[in-house]
Amino acid sequence: LSVIYSMLEKSEKKKEPHYIYVEDIRFSSRWGKKTYNWSDYNIPKKNAIVFSDTKQKNSFILLNSNDKVLSKRDITLLNGFQYVNIPIEFDESEINKKNKNNFVKSDNNKFYLKKGKYKLKIGSIIEFFEIK
Repeated sequence: LSVIYSMLEKSEKKKEPHYIYVEDIRFSSRWGKKTYNWSDYNIPKKNAIVFSDTKQKNSFILLNSNDKVLSKRDITLLNGFQYVNIPIEFDESEINKKNKNNFVKSDNNKFYLKKGKYKLKIGSIIEFFEIK
């Protein structure tokens, strides 16, 4: 219900084609590591909740606090509420020298976002969140 109230509150302020709701994420030093030798790697999955008035195609951009692009892709929003995956895990091929300081490497040779403040931009709408 808090998601719906948040969307209604935002829609009263200004009319937008879609709204984003994202909660802060709790950082874990266990991301990309095994609890036991026989267990699977701990891989985080986090979603933003998006409400769209119509079906539309948009760009999805994840930025750090200095507005450096960490991830970019095209998405299609459907009419109504939906989950959009927030990328937290990255392959080495997705990391470059300019943004390497935003990631920490783990046991599974993947990179994970560090603690900090981030921006999620879908189309022209920006929502802030933090990894604490």
